[in-house]
Amino acid sequence: MSKTKPKSAPARSKPSATGPKLKPSPGVAEVLSTVHAKAKILSEALPYMQRYDRKTVVVKFGGHAMGDAELAANFARDIVLLKQAGVNPVVVHGGGPQIGSLLERLNIRSEFKGGLRVTDRETVDVVEMVLAGSVNKEIVTAINAQGGKAVGISGKDANLMRARKIERMWKDPDSNIEEILDLGFVGEPIAVDPHIIDVIVQSDLIPVVAPIGLSPNGETLNINADTFAAALATAMKAKRKKNSGSIYEASATRKPVISRLINATGKRNFHAKPISWS
Repeated sequence: MSKTKPKSAPARSKPSATGPKLKPSPGVAEVLSTVHAKAKILSEALPYMQRYDRKTVVVKFGGHAMGDAELAANFARDIVLLKQAGVNPVVVHGGGPQIGSLLERLNIRSEFKGGLRVTDRETVDVVEMVLAGSVNKEIVTAINAQGGKAVGISGKDANLMRARKIERMWKDPDSNIEEILDLGFVGEPIAVDPHIIDVIVQSDLIPVVAPIGLSPNGETLNINADTFAAALATAMKAKRKKNSGSIYEASATRKPVISRLINATGKRNFHAKPISWS
């Protein structure tokens, strides 16, 4: 009588010495990916931030970027990061879209000469209301919400920016005759007194500056934000000048040094074109 061999039990797999491999949940994976992205960008930025330690950086923030709440928050976070890293950021902002929107709501029509907008007295009042008021305080609030201590001023405060009215030559395409265009209350810098900025940046505060200037006659003048920022950076002998995507020398060459704004979220384009210099 033959004996049947008992069936052998299936071989058990040896437990892994490192334990079972667990896949992170989508939410955790996203957080880890964000952390890694931040660490990579910060590691790349660290040598530059150390190089600019205790230096003043003038940053121009365009009005178009302000329309995106996420981009505005990311920008504010970067400004706070620079301040915490020992760099002294000075923010100069635009606000063209916001001005245009309010003029439309108030039914104020803009006049154009030679393709250029004329800023009359009624319009410049709106410009100052938007730039030195709502837009300026919106940026101040965004920076403060990220842990910074921002304070809003304009070029009129402490005689920061003196300006003169701009006159432009225009040639009539029909008659080929040149004429001088009076663009109203549009100005260009003639003198900068950065004392108020020096006082602010030496503290833990971050200045946010509206590009409004004062004429020798005491008139309010609207100044292009890029022009305003360049004049301020030069007057302060700032080490670098940044325009939401590039850092520029404030010297005669003013060539880009870093091709993007340091942004710990990984988004590096704030819809603001780099300033071009001749």
